[in-house]
Amino acid sequence: MRTFWSIIAGISFILFLNIPPLFDWDEVNFAEIAREMLITKNFLQPQVNFQPFYEKPPLFFWLQALSMALFGVNAFAARLPNALIGFLTLLAIYKTIKNLTYNHRLAWIAMMLYGTTLLPHAYFKSGIIDPTYNFFTFLGVMALLSYEYECFKQAPDYRKLRWLPWIVGFLLGLSTLTKGPVNTALVFITYLLFWLLRPWMQFSTRISFPWEALINAAIAWFITVGLWFVPLTFHYGKAFMLHFIKYQWELYTQPVATHGQPFYYHFIVLLLGCVPAVAFFIPALAARYTQTAYKLLHNFMFLWFWVILLVFSFAKTKIIHYSSLTYFPMVIVAALAIEHWIERRSKIPTITYVIILIDFLLFGIAFLFIPVIVNNVETIAKHWIKDPLTKAALTVPVKWSGYEFLIGIFTFIALIALLECLRRRLLKQFLICSLLFMAIWVNIIYFFIVPKVAQYSQGPAIAFFQSLKGKDVYVIPYGYKTYAIYFYTDRQPWQVPPTKDPAQLLRYGKPVYCIMKIHSKRDFEKHYPMYRFLWQKGYFCVFFADKTSSS
Repeated sequence: MRTFWSIIAGISFILFLNIPPLFDWDEVNFAEIAREMLITKNFLQPQVNFQPFYEKPPLFFWLQALSMALFGVNAFAARLPNALIGFLTLLAIYKTIKNLTYNHRLAWIAMMLYGTTLLPHAYFKSGIIDPTYNFFTFLGVMALLSYEYECFKQAPDYRKLRWLPWIVGFLLGLSTLTKGPVNTALVFITYLLFWLLRPWMQFSTRISFPWEALINAAIAWFITVGLWFVPLTFHYGKAFMLHFIKYQWELYTQPVATHGQPFYYHFIVLLLGCVPAVAFFIPALAARYTQTAYKLLHNFMFLWFWVILLVFSFAKTKIIHYSSLTYFPMVIVAALAIEHWIERRSKIPTITYVIILIDFLLFGIAFLFIPVIVNNVETIAKHWIKDPLTKAALTVPVKWSGYEFLIGIFTFIALIALLECLRRRLLKQFLICSLLFMAIWVNIIYFFIVPKVAQYSQGPAIAFFQSLKGKDVYVIPYGYKTYAIYFYTDRQPWQVPPTKDPAQLLRYGKPVYCIMKIHSKRDFEKHYPMYRFLWQKGYFCVFFADKTSSS
């Protein structure tokens, strides 16, 4: 049964992956690194625009490069690794929780709840690193909890006690090779807090801290990371390490790439984006368990959740997927509560109804009013929107069907069905209906809504880049940064502009196109009068010049 529902979710993850274009920044950035790996055959050092890229390790890019080698360089291949990781994640949740607690129903509930929660479900259809990054981290955490559980037994399996720390280090090493050491550090902090708070959690205290196990895990982590880092350092020196550490520090201490948000940003993201799991999680926070496996699982996940959330809330750079690691502890704590309610036939807390009702109503109303918004977009832009870029983006001609309101009606119908399941305490049926709804709902949005939104935000630029594919020209951005220019023009090493200066670039004898956002137009015209204005679409405009323009 678990395989059937994980396959259903897996199909949902894979459907329509090639429909929306890759979104700047992250999706295109990572896909471009994989594309350049295939071109240069350099799989050791990530590159962007055929220059070293110091911000991320290569494991996820290797997966994307393999996918592109099999299915071509396109959005489908760039997103496919995460879709497959999504399927494996659901199976891993089931398998690891069942092995720890010996409770098939609890494992099934956790698997279903993760698959039916909005943001995790949607993220498996993306080309960003975090789903894969978090997958390896979760496996490492569950191996760590398996080690802890063995220690609580009166007759532990000493073979497991010997090998589990090495497995923990290996899995967290894979996590580090995917995006960096932050998740590993968060696990380590959580584990230290777990030990410090053991008396409060009413766990029996072992004689001493497991230093030997910790050292073995660290050795395994260093070996795993070293399999890539040592040859990289041997060939390219210490540049990656120094730049990588500097970048990670800047992410935490500075609002890098304009992603500064208020402290409570991730709290709002989880409350709105993690329905229905968050609706069960909040009342589950105060739960207490006597069975060792349940208590271990609940308390560690409780601590892990708050460590992740608070660390990223204090960080200066706040991006929606930075808190995505909280999805695992949130779902598991909620699943424990649901299992407890089923076992005792308890009444569903009122707060669960309230959160589900509010979130679904907000989503339903938003889609219900899409036709009203798109039919009055000029009036809205004129009277309600002050940002000139947003106003310009809304001038892009996008054809809407007028039936988008049906998504809102579908949302309301699903809401009624889900609330009825809760009222009748049919929690298994609730999870099944919720998974089916989420699979249909997300894919409808992915197919009908997301591509239209992409037309407003980046449609003119991507169409322009694709029109230059294979042409012997230089194309550069002016006044803003984009990775789409490399991916969608299929830039080759010989097409890399030798300078970023538009005037100097004309000396090399090739036609030059400069694309920019409209707020840079006047400045460009002032400094580069030799360029001819070609067009403006949305908030993008393009200028052109060739060698005759500079004479």
